Amino acid sequence: MLLNIHRVNNVRNLKDFRCTGEFLKKNVIFALNGSGKTNLSRFFYKFEKDELTLDEFNDLVSLEAQESSGKIQFDLQFSGNYRVTESNLELPQNQKILVYNKEFLDRNITINDFSEKDHSGKINIGKITSPDDTIASIKSEIESTLKEGKEIKGRIESGLEQLTEELRKKYKAKSTTFSEYLNFRKLSDAEFIKEIEHDESIKESENQYSKVNDINEKDIITSNFVLSQVIDFENLSSLLLTKFDFKDVDSKIENHVALVSKSWIGKGLDYQSQNEFNNQCPFCLQSLEKTDIISQYTAFIESLKSKTLDLIEKYITELSTITNSIKSNEDLLKVTSSRIKQLNKILGVKRSNFKHEIREHDTLIAIQKILTFLEKKRKDISTDLTQASEEISEQIMLIETGLKTSKSDYSKNNIEIQAINSKLNDLSKRKGELRKQIAQFNLLKYYQNNTDILEKRSELLKKLDTKNKELVKENDKGPSKEKKELIIRFMNKLIKTAGVQKYEISDDFGLLLKTQGEKVYDISKFTHFVSEGEKSVIAFSYYIASTLQSIERFEDIDNLTLFIDDPLSSNSYNYLHGIGTILKSLPELYSDVLDNKNDSIAPQVFVLTHNLQFYNFLAGNVYKKKSAFFNLELNKDSKSPYLKQVNNNRKLSEYLTSLKRVYEFANDQRDENVGSDIRKVLETICSFHFLELKPENIKVIFEVEPEMDLKLIADDYTHTDFNNYEDPLTLEALKKASNCLLKFIKEKYNSQYIEIERICKN
Repeated sequence: MLLNIHRVNNVRNLKDFRCTGEFLKKNVIFALNGSGKTNLSRFFYKFEKDELTLDEFNDLVSLEAQESSGKIQFDLQFSGNYRVTESNLELPQNQKILVYNKEFLDRNITINDFSEKDHSGKINIGKITSPDDTIASIKSEIESTLKEGKEIKGRIESGLEQLTEELRKKYKAKSTTFSEYLNFRKLSDAEFIKEIEHDESIKESENQYSKVNDINEKDIITSNFVLSQVIDFENLSSLLLTKFDFKDVDSKIENHVALVSKSWIGKGLDYQSQNEFNNQCPFCLQSLEKTDIISQYTAFIESLKSKTLDLIEKYITELSTITNSIKSNEDLLKVTSSRIKQLNKILGVKRSNFKHEIREHDTLIAIQKILTFLEKKRKDISTDLTQASEEISEQIMLIETGLKTSKSDYSKNNIEIQAINSKLNDLSKRKGELRKQIAQFNLLKYYQNNTDILEKRSELLKKLDTKNKELVKENDKGPSKEKKELIIRFMNKLIKTAGVQKYEISDDFGLLLKTQGEKVYDISKFTHFVSEGEKSVIAFSYYIASTLQSIERFEDIDNLTLFIDDPLSSNSYNYLHGIGTILKSLPELYSDVLDNKNDSIAPQVFVLTHNLQFYNFLAGNVYKKKSAFFNLELNKDSKSPYLKQVNNNRKLSEYLTSLKRVYEFANDQRDENVGSDIRKVLETICSFHFLELKPENIKVIFEVEPEMDLKLIADDYTHTDFNNYEDPLTLEALKKASNCLLKFIKEKYNSQYIEIERICKN
């Protein structure tokens, strides 16, 4: 049985949620809409799973916790001081938690076909015919085995907690960093142990953490590889293969060249170099007093030679620079390669693109050969390299291909260096990863060092399984019935108890509608025609009946914990007494449907409601004795919700409840919209005087004109009124209206004001 909620943290709006008081078999919790009761039911719904993992709670983590990387935390106390926490998700032996809320209704009633229900198995009912001493002996062995197993589990958990604390101090981290892995659930996971056993990086984690801890800014790699520059290789080939014959002419002599052939000019130039002429053209032997054609030709030729030599020098310089950068990169690669390997291991980089070997020997040889050709051309610009054209093309292609490949490789290396430097600048993330690996490594060591105790527990589990099977065998000697048959029978009884006479469940789980003409219709596929109030009753009846699916024998009912979130909707108030009767008569109803005369065995029940009328009905008529009543309230300082145990003999007045919220809002103890509460107080006061709620009637009662904001609320105000096209009141306006109302009550009904002040201060 659940005895207390010591803590639930980061579950939606349940931040640091706690309970003052101890739970009993019957518990009622009153909570306003939006205070967190539905989130509480969603939290407990997770425990319906047989094998629960912490990941199942991820959809309930609050937004604030997600932003700060916070996780869900909880501490639930069950009978025998058994604790269920985020590191121990296993419920006590045979304990079951079952939840009813709006989502249960949607999953089971508002569906395409109600009859699609799958219930199977048998339940042992009535008195067992097997000898009592045989069953008692088996139960005794089971209990002693469980006790011994729990002792072993406790020793293991204590050892893991101690190890967690040691690692927390040593590595200066949160306990949760290590407890995520150093817990009993992980230790019992054979597949997980096998996985970390074969992970070499986990075994190196402590050593790597030490190295990471020693890293400082000096470890950042400051050098980068030089990427080769772009060279016009196409023109280089053309340059080397040019004979430098007289081919082209300058634009200044273009017109003259058009009149004579190039060969004629060439011969003339040769002739002129061998003979001296007195101001006569060697081509036409005319006077040269007016035309200095020789000097123009000569200047043009010399200009072309000069430009070509400049281009040769440029190529020699560029290729020499590339050669130097290649050698520089080779030297840097030798120094950097081992450091990159070391840092990648320390930083946990599993996939590296760094090229530790880049061969450029062939590229250097090709460059040297091209440089040799360029040197020949520089010495004699008219050198004919036509015969070497094939080799020149081949070497240039080798250079181009080699430089392209090495440029890509060195570019990747530079990117890798930048990535490593980035990781070195943010080592906290890497330390966090290593701490988790350290936790797994220590779990592995603990497992290896405690094989004896773990084997002992494994033997106990096998023994427990054997004894449970023996117990089932002995119990099977008693009468039993099919679960499906019992659930259908139980549900029909519950529907009638709730006062809904026109619906019935058939033997194959069809939902039947009986009309006044005694005709029966199967509406399993037409549940959308059922009214919302009737849906609530049918869903609640099915919820109670389906609890039989979770038990194997009558006595198991005692291990059920039922969380029931608002079984009454706003459309089902006329079924209040019917549902109340079901809750009140649960022990007798279970006893009757299972043909067992013992009506003292009953499930633990939590009823959560925002309905004051239903709450008062439970307090005054249903759960009068041996029941615990709670209010779900907000802490005045932290604004965190908590469960506060209250006097179960005291009913809640809608008037006082609304007045209490108005008082708290006026005194900054509450910050939600209280417009409807102000209106509820005004409506009640007017009804005392047999008057309708109107601003003029408020003036008559209090003999004072109400302020505009209070007048507006009295005239037409509710936060759910979609016909009201006015802007909603601001919190400041609500504050003024609240203070005005409290002032009126203090002057007119001082005793009420004193009472509400006392309640709020306590």
